[in-house]
Amino acid sequence: MKHVYKLAIVVMAFIAAFSSQKSLAQCTCSGGAPATAISYSSSIALVKASLLNFYFPQFDPTIGTLSCVRVRDTLGLVSTSSALNSGPDSAAFQFLLTLFAKVSAPGIASTKTFTKTYPYTNGYDTLAPYGVPGYTRTYGPDTIFSNLPGTSSTGGNAAYIGTGTTAVTYSISGGLIVADGPANDTTSISTVIGGTIWLTYYWCPSIPLGQIFNNFTALKKDKFIELSWLSPNDQSNASYEIQ
Repeated sequence: MKHVYKLAIVVMAFIAAFSSQKSLAQCTCSGGAPATAISYSSSIALVKASLLNFYFPQFDPTIGTLSCVRVRDTLGLVSTSSALNSGPDSAAFQFLLTLFAKVSAPGIASTKTFTKTYPYTNGYDTLAPYGVPGYTRTYGPDTIFSNLPGTSSTGGNAAYIGTGTTAVTYSISGGLIVADGPANDTTSISTVIGGTIWLTYYWCPSIPLGQIFNNFTALKKDKFIELSWLSPNDQSNASYEIQ
C-alpha cells in the first residue's frame, strides 16, 4: 500500500516582519537597518502651462530591492485671471478663483488648494456694458505658490522598477467663477508654473537564500514528518519547497 506523508516545515530562523507598503518612518531593511537612498531632481523655470511632466530613471532591480519611494517638490504657480461683462448693461461682479495644484506619480497624489476673491477687497467691480470701455477686467499676475514644499510617499511600487523612466506630473486645474453678480460674464485664467521635483528611492540589498544548514532533523509525529533546521545566513521572508 502506498503511503503519502504530509511534511510540516519548521524553519528555526528569525524572520523580521516586512510589508511592501510602508510609510517612510518604517522604511527599513531586514533587522531594522535603514534603507539606502538614491535621489534624483529635475527643475524647470516658470513657463506658461497647466501641466508639466518630469521624467526620472526607474529603480534598477539588480542593485537591490525597492522598499519605499518619496516625491518632494517646491513648485511655484503664478496666475492671471480675466473677466468681461457680456451683457447690455453695467453690472457689479465679485469673482472667486479656485486652483488645485496636483503632483501625481504611480501610487502618489498630492494636492495643494488655493482660493482668492476678486476684487482684492471685499467689494465689487462694476463692469461697463459689452463693447464699451471698461467692460473687461484683469486680475494678476498673482503669485499663488512660491517654493511651497510638498511631500508624499508610497511603498515599493512596481511601476518604478526597470530600466526606463517614470513620469511625475505637475498639473493645475480649477478656474474663475462669478461669486456674486449676473450671469452675463465670460472668465478665463492662464497659469505659469515651474520649480523643482525630487524623486527618492529607498532600497535594501538583495541577500541570497541561506546556504548553510545546521542541526537538520526529521521527526515523525503522528501522520506528519516534521523537518527543522537552522540557517544563520538566511534572508527575510525566505521560503523553501521540499522535494
